[in-house]
Amino acid sequence: MKAPFPTDRLTFSATGTHLFLDLTIPAQTPPGTYSLRLSNPEGAAEARFSIVAPLPAPGRFQGFSPDDVVYLLTPKRFANGDSTNDDPPVSRGMHDRAKPRYYHGRDFRGIADHLPYLKDLGVTVIWLTRICENVDHLNQRESYGNRAITDYHGYGAVDFCAVEEQFGSLDEFRELVDRARAPGIKIIQGQVASRTEPYHPWVQDPPTPTWFNGTEAQHLANTWRTWTPINPHASPAMQFSTLKGWFAEVLPDLNQDDPEVARYLI
Repeated sequence: MKAPFPTDRLTFSATGTHLFLDLTIPAQTPPGTYSLRLSNPEGAAEARFSIVAPLPAPGRFQGFSPDDVVYLLTPKRFANGDSTNDDPPVSRGMHDRAKPRYYHGRDFRGIADHLPYLKDLGVTVIWLTRICENVDHLNQRESYGNRAITDYHGYGAVDFCAVEEQFGSLDEFRELVDRARAPGIKIIQGQVASRTEPYHPWVQDPPTPTWFNGTEAQHLANTWRTWTPINPHASPAMQFSTLKGWFAEVLPDLNQDDPEVARYLI
C-alpha cells in the first residue's frame, strides 16, 4: 500500500473485509484532496479523503451555558423550506404525512427560513436531533414493521459521515449554521454514536468479533421496562441490559469497550 503520509498501523479484519489504518498527518499539511492506493495480487483501489482548513474561530465554538435558551428541534418535524427533497432519489416512498413515523417534508432550509420566529421566541441555541444519514430504502424499513421507529428523528444511522438527504445537503446545513450566527443563535449538533440501524452493513459483517454488544440473533433486550431504571435502586441485571442491550430490541449497540470501536467513534 502506498500512502502520502507515514503509516503507523495496518491491520485487517479476520474476514478480510475491513482495513484498520492509522496515518500520521503533519500539522503543516496543506488542505486538499489526498488518496491512498491499496493493492493486492487481485487488483488495486484508491481511497480518497480530504484535509480541510479549520474554520475561523471568531464567532464560533462558543459553547452554551445556563444563560442560554435552548430549543430542541427535530428537523423532519419543524418546517418545509425545500419541497424538492420531500421524496429524494435514494429514499423514495418514505414521505407520507399520514404516517406518524415517516418523513413529513421538513428540512434544514425550513429551519433557516424560520430563524426570525425562533429569535422572537427568545431562543439563543437550537439543538438539532441527529442529522446523519438513516435508513435509505423503504423495503428495508418495512421489513422491521412497527419496530422501525428511528428514521425520522435520526437516531439510527447507516452512515455517520453523511447527512440525511431528506434534511438537505451538507452545504445547506452549513448555510443554516451561518445564517443562525447572524441573529446570535448557536447550533448544537446532536451526536449519538452508541448505536446504528439494523440495516448498517456492519450488522451482517462486523469489523471485529466484538464490534457490537451481542449479535442480531442474540443480544440483551433494551425495552421501555429497562430504559429508565439507571439509578442506584435498579437491579444490576436491569442496569446491565440498559447499558449493553439493543435499543428497542432492534438498534445494534456499539461496544465501546472494543478498542477499535472506541478509536472509530473518537
